Amino acid sequence: MRGVRVPLERKAVKRIRTAKLRVAALAALLICASRAPAGVVTNDYSWVHGTHYDGGKILAGDAATISRELGYGRRVGLNAIRFWVSPGQWRKNPAAYERRLRDFVRLAWEQGYYSMPILFNGNSLNPKILPEKNWNDPAAYASSAYAAGVVKALREEPGLLMWDVMNEPLHGNRWPSAPKDEAEKEARREAVCAFARRAAAFVKSVDPASPVTIGCESIGTAERLADAADVISFHTYDSARVGVEAMFRRADALRARTGKPVIMSEMGCTGHGNPYDMMLEACDRHGFG
Repeated sequence: MRGVRVPLERKAVKRIRTAKLRVAALAALLICASRAPAGVVTNDYSWVHGTHYDGGKILAGDAATISRELGYGRRVGLNAIRFWVSPGQWRKNPAAYERRLRDFVRLAWEQGYYSMPILFNGNSLNPKILPEKNWNDPAAYASSAYAAGVVKALREEPGLLMWDVMNEPLHGNRWPSAPKDEAEKEARREAVCAFARRAAAFVKSVDPASPVTIGCESIGTAERLADAADVISFHTYDSARVGVEAMFRRADALRARTGKPVIMSEMGCTGHGNPYDMMLEACDRHGFG
């Protein structure tokens, strides 16, 4: 696979408007440190270190609050924001919602952050959106119109890191795993994966220049959907070092097989016994953003 160009090098020359943006320090979704390499095409996203941000605050549009909170993150070396985009809010007023998203991405960029918007969410999946015949159907939420509107609104932003097409497609406690019959479970899983692939291909058709990823809830789902993504992304809240290391070794092997970079886009929940220090060390050791 060809390397994925870092958005800064691809877009910033024509899009950065002020000297302040030109010198915004971008160290790196998880540990610390160096700026994205200048003038290169790279498969390495280990420089990305970030966090999630509240979509409700983005919708509220309180620039002072957002700036203050992003400032806290910059103090500890964060340089990327992952956030949910809401199909429901978009349908209420597409133009206003797209403007609010654009304002947030620009404000985050001024503060030194790349942005990774999440378009669809497996944790709150409505199965009516899954059939291919419903992709363009307004009665089934017109997923194509929503995705096109958001992608077109943000695709020229220099702060756009990549598109997270779908968060946790096969989350274990949701619709795909509800049936008792194993064959029906697998059919549902495949329906969700087919939707994720369709959405990823569509986003790529609207914004060919930006990488796409799928925020998989496990390394197994990441292996299953690796063909649909430019960047492989998976989550873990495992409490044991041996379990984390086993997952990361599988991710290493997947990276080697596909030639695609890997990021860990969710981790670190002390309530699950998944401490930040253990996960940050693992990401650093394996070179995952």
